[in-house]
Amino acid sequence: MAILGLMTTTQLESERALNARRKVFYDYPNGKFPLMGLLSLMEDAEELSDPEFGWHEERWQSARSLTAAAESGKGPFATSTAGTTAASEATIALAATAYLKVVDATQFRVRDVIRIKNLYTTTATTPVQTTAWVTAADNTTNVLTIKLMDTTLASDTGPKNSNTTNNSLYVSVIGTATGEGDRSRSDGRVGEPFKLTNYTQIFRSVVGPFTGTALKMGQKYDSKPLYRKAAKDGALRHMELMEKAALFGVARSTTTTTIDGDTVPVRYTGGIEYFLNQWDKGNTPNGGAFNYRPNGTDLSAADWRDYDEKRVLRSVGSITSGEWEELIRRMFASQSDSGFEKLVICGDKTLAAVNRWVQNKSITTRDLKTKEESYGLQIKQVDTVHGSLMFKTHPLFKEDPSMQNTMLVVDMGDIVYHCMEGRDTELLKNRQQRDADHRKDEWLTECGFEVRHPKRHMWIDGLTEILA
Repeated sequence: MAILGLMTTTQLESERALNARRKVFYDYPNGKFPLMGLLSLMEDAEELSDPEFGWHEERWQSARSLTAAAESGKGPFATSTAGTTAASEATIALAATAYLKVVDATQFRVRDVIRIKNLYTTTATTPVQTTAWVTAADNTTNVLTIKLMDTTLASDTGPKNSNTTNNSLYVSVIGTATGEGDRSRSDGRVGEPFKLTNYTQIFRSVVGPFTGTALKMGQKYDSKPLYRKAAKDGALRHMELMEKAALFGVARSTTTTTIDGDTVPVRYTGGIEYFLNQWDKGNTPNGGAFNYRPNGTDLSAADWRDYDEKRVLRSVGSITSGEWEELIRRMFASQSDSGFEKLVICGDKTLAAVNRWVQNKSITTRDLKTKEESYGLQIKQVDTVHGSLMFKTHPLFKEDPSMQNTMLVVDMGDIVYHCMEGRDTELLKNRQQRDADHRKDEWLTECGFEVRHPKRHMWIDGLTEILA
């Protein structure tokens, strides 16, 4: 059986020797590196020829924005494309021109057909749904020039515009219409992909050293228990260090001075938490490293209850069942092609809180058979109306009191492990200096992580209870 879009257990058994990371995970599935173990089961990603690597992303979503105030304390209808003065509350006839202020005009193109949802007129007690087409989009003032396609604002006394009633309404593109024989145009939203970057990091874990005297005492170090234990301990430490970098690493490049006195580059790879923090920052003007959300608000310190797109939730505390179900909805607001499954690595206290919620709601869960279905990992599957959550307690989270109420929701289809060409995990022999009276081997890896589409992941800190 395959889970999370990964290889089957049968494939792992037959192909574990092809990859050192995979073999360590197969031999020690309960080690402190479940994420690195699962990443080893993915198809080998392209090897890198440059320690700084990048990839392009673009946000594929329905074009939409929100109405905004044309004037402080007033509604979204303006008197011109300048968008600085609110228009009077006059009726707008079929095919008449109006000026609509929105949060982000770059979402729209000339000739788009738009729908304004739940717009209030001055006398109606129920909102109307208004349709129009875009004749111009000013990306500087964020004002759309529109022409009405229906009579919803002509039969009453016009849209309510003297106060903020009609602000923050959804404006969605519902189509486009071109005149017969007209030429193509490129006005409005372009939707260019943007580039993200990360670095490879060099991980080294020593095996030994073994003294020259010990080497003469009949030990065959490649096979005897003393060497095998040292190599095993080095491998487990090596995988744990890469695991921590994949979770907590911060992308950075600087220099260091070697033992020989040379100044050389040293690079640190960014992990999942780093990219989620950059998503919450939104863009470079907000102090972020990337332009994930151009013109977006910095959500770093915002209340998660108020913003669907926030992905790093701190000090969550005790939440209601309805709030937890809302978080599940947000977890599956976007997903990769690997399926409607998310891995949740968490502390034991958080898992206990989720388990109490499951029992209170009488939700069916399933414990995956560790060898046949989950590669030796103990995983609890919780099926929701939005998708399946695969809970795995993380040994590093369990042993750290500050992490026992933490969970990380991961879409495995959007986490990629990259290594430098010829620098994937390997046990290298005889790494001592030529005149050293000892033998030293080491595990060495130069790798980095591609964390795509942060909206598909979520970091939740300090979740203590889910109330019934």
